[in-house]
This record gives sequence, structure tokens and C-alpha cells, in this order.
Amino acid sequence: MEQNKKRHPCFMDEGVYERLAELARYNGNRLYEYTNELLSDAIQIEEQGISLRNIKDLVIILGKITQNYKGHFMISPVNENSIESWKDLGASLMTIMRFVPGQSLKESVISLASFFAVFLGEMKAEENGFQIISPFLNEENIEKLVNIFKGMEEVLTKDGIKLEIKMGNRSVRIRVIEDKKDL
Repeated sequence: MEQNKKRHPCFMDEGVYERLAELARYNGNRLYEYTNELLSDAIQIEEQGISLRNIKDLVIILGKITQNYKGHFMISPVNENSIESWKDLGASLMTIMRFVPGQSLKESVISLASFFAVFLGEMKAEENGFQIISPFLNEENIEKLVNIFKGMEEVLTKDGIKLEIKMGNRSVRIRVIEDKKDL
């Protein structure tokens, strides 16, 4: 790092600072260098017109998949015409997401929904769930998406979670229903 660069103070919440310092130590960097690298990368991504807030869940999911899955990753199942294949895709993705540290199963469901919403349209958070809205959600795509969520639900029922799935005009609404267990 150049010695002559002018430095500016940056204020942040104490919890954010502690997590940042811990990550810098873990990665073998000084806090100053690590912070500058992260912010530079974030600025570069934002300058490309990509909102980090909108892709955060996608990056986490893809990162977990690439860490844990030793094959090729595609958005659609091999046999896209089979309803069962779409269910299997949802079940497989939910199985991977069940084990994300520090994330509840409900949060995992919402993360996966965000992942699909990135490719399909917009996701709106609602009480105990969300709605995916898109002009690309025709009858055929809604059926595929619903079957992905049905596959996810097959995995989640073992943990006492059900998904209430409602199809609308160019939309799918999902409500996450938890039993009395704290998940």
C-alpha cells in the first residue's frame, strides 16, 4: 500500500467493526487493507449496475453450492418437462440450504426464493413469507416454480415447516408455516 495516500476516517457500528476485524485476522490481512479491498470490490460491483443488496442471497447460495456440490449447477433440472424433476431440484437445493450456519430454515427458504426471483423478477417480503412477481411467470413457469417449492417443502416437513403456495396472475405467493418448535 502506498504511504502517501490520504486516509479518511470511516465510522461504523461496533458489531460491524468487530466482525470486520475478525475477518481481516482470519484472512491474514491488516484491518485497513482488508476494509479497503472489500469496499473497493463493493464499489466496483455497484458501479457495474449490480446492487449488492439484491444479489447478497444469490452469492451466499451459489457460494454454498460451489463449496458443497461437486458437479455442474444448472437452474433447471435435466428433464425440464418432468414435474418430478422440478420437485427434485427444489428438494436438492433445500437439502443444501438446511445446513447454512447461522441461518434458520425460514431464512433459508427466503434465501432460495430470492435466488429464483433474481432470474425471474421481483420478490416482495410479506408477513411470514414472500411473493414472486414477474411478467415471465406464465402458466408453465408458475407450475415449475410451484413444484420447486413443493420439493423444498418435502425436505422442510421433517423439520415441522410447511409452505402454503398460492398461484396468481404472473405471481406465486409463499407463506412459511412453522410448528411450535423453535427453528
